[in-house]
Amino acid sequence: MNGHGTQFSALGFNKTPIIIANKNDYLLRGRIVHIISCFTGKFLAQAAIDKGCKGYLGYKDYFYLWYIESEPEKDIVATMFQEAVNSASKILINGGSIKEAFEKSQEVYEKRINECKGKYFQSTTSAEMKDNLQDIMSALIWNKKHQIYQTLED
Repeated sequence: MNGHGTQFSALGFNKTPIIIANKNDYLLRGRIVHIISCFTGKFLAQAAIDKGCKGYLGYKDYFYLWYIESEPEKDIVATMFQEAVNSASKILINGGSIKEAFEKSQEVYEKRINECKGKYFQSTTSAEMKDNLQDIMSALIWNKKHQIYQTLED
């Protein structure tokens, strides 16, 4: 799932609640769930696990997507965030575990953070670019820190 979220629900089109803790979270029973939104890792994840969801991967706080172009698919900055999310999804789609997906996503976040650090400390990097890189790194670090996974076995 990809959209907005609260600690109690995953939201869809026009912020309509799709999955709500202790209301219809039983729909996730037996499933592996990757929710790309803010806050669903705070309460909804555990509520779903308690109802038999096999695994949850998502974020316990804000999820940031940073971009500089109006078309994210053409934006090298947005690509950094998309890569971290999509790498996890690909592992899950191909039958990998929640833990493997989490670790791969964390690895991508770390790789992109280090790339930004490398560019930041280049002598040719302008002050404006350094400001942008600092913002991008902060968002990547935030997402990395607040991404969680849970499994039924935990």
